[in-house]
Amino acid sequence: MIASQRHLFEIPDDIAYLNCAYMSPLMKPVVAASRTGLQRKASPWIVMPQDFFTESEQGGGGGGEAKELPDAFQKRLSVFAGMLFISYVA
Repeated sequence: MIASQRHLFEIPDDIAYLNCAYMSPLMKPVVAASRTGLQRKASPWIVMPQDFFTESEQGGGGGGEAKELPDAFQKRLSVFAGMLFISYVA
């Protein structure tokens, strides 16, 4: 059993959210990366062609948020992505 991961999400202490099959909460780094992406899309004239390559190499341009995820989550995300690929190909 893995330890509590509540600190990775913005879930109030008095909430027990169990309905993740419908809509799961987003992790804090995902929310931060989303805000950064939306702010950039609000001003598309500041995005240069080279940004499409340099930022993707840096992990989305938001400072590498994915690197902040615990190893257990990174492994699960890799397995999940592999399963999606397999189901898509098959």
